[in-house]
Amino acid sequence: MTTSVLIVGAGIVGCSAAHYLAARGVSVTVLDAGALGGQASTQTAGNLHFQLSYTAMKGTQAQFEQHTQILELNLDADRRWRELAADFAGAIDITQNGGVVVAETETDRDALRQKSELERRAGFVTTYLDREEVAERVPEVSDTIVGGSWHADEGWVNARTVCYELARRAEFGGARFVLNTFVTGIRRRGGSWAVRAGDRSFVADTVIVAAGAWTQKVAALAGAAVPMHVSALTMSVSNSSPPIMSRLVMHASRPLSLKQVSSGNVMIGGGRRANMLETPSPLGWSTAPAIESIVGGIDDCGRVVPAARGLSVIRSWQGLLGSPVDEIPVIGEVPGRPGMIVAVAGHTGYTLGPSCGWAAAQLALRERTDVDVARFTPGRFAGARA
Repeated sequence: MTTSVLIVGAGIVGCSAAHYLAARGVSVTVLDAGALGGQASTQTAGNLHFQLSYTAMKGTQAQFEQHTQILELNLDADRRWRELAADFAGAIDITQNGGVVVAETETDRDALRQKSELERRAGFVTTYLDREEVAERVPEVSDTIVGGSWHADEGWVNARTVCYELARRAEFGGARFVLNTFVTGIRRRGGSWAVRAGDRSFVADTVIVAAGAWTQKVAALAGAAVPMHVSALTMSVSNSSPPIMSRLVMHASRPLSLKQVSSGNVMIGGGRRANMLETPSPLGWSTAPAIESIVGGIDDCGRVVPAARGLSVIRSWQGLLGSPVDEIPVIGEVPGRPGMIVAVAGHTGYTLGPSCGWAAAQLALRERTDVDVARFTPGRFAGARA
């Protein structure tokens, strides 16, 4: 099968790139080892988090400033989510009415104050809130909260459906999706790329590797190095209830994110670990619940939002998160491999998904990208082993 652009990975980044390319009339084929978004993009909380997360607060100030490099991507992602919401006329379920990272201790409060100041200097529109301001703006949180950092554009999308909507639109534009098919070989042949997947062969002018946690493995098939850190994370959801919260609520030092979606269910996420096992299957990993993570999320939820204490968790599940080892997105053509583009958002995955997909599409079209992606080049790993 011959195609102009072949995308490896049908998650949020891959489906976004397919949507944008198909809308431009480009011949696109998307390969995935499983279902649409089945390994990560439909298993996530779907938070839109435009301030820096607590992970950026764990290192030195220099490391924190490295994380601020995503500012332009953040701004672009905010625009793209709003455009998608309008373009898909309600088919993409999205809420953007603000989010807060809360502090329960003086140490966390001081860290958030410093974070907000550093972000403000870098160009983010994060605002520090004191105890009274948090209570006024986010009254659902406990009165034990001593401060918070606020971003007015934060919110969430329904991660269970977005990839399907993007893929449906891309297919309408002529894109082809080949699912449950493992890529086993990628090699340069003449001026094209030859890709082997299952018992099928594909020839493409351009290959976009948007494989999330599997980016390192897929890129290595072509001799390219994109070192990744892979972890298994836990999500839980409560029974439906009348409205008890309206904002995205996160925590300064604990892996916690909370929101009540349109169905009335409260989703508990934030990056608590799940068990990850290596398997001999082509995927290489499987996940299993970590009961302490489920219980910890329930406890933190009830403590931070007291009205949630009467709710019951009705389901928990696990997903895989793949992030570049330096926790900065990778977007760009692999040096020495013309036509091979890598696009991986990392731990900011869902937020930056459409922005990374659009940048990859522009690179495939040989256009100047709206966002300066030079700082995100895979060439920064040139010294690593594939």
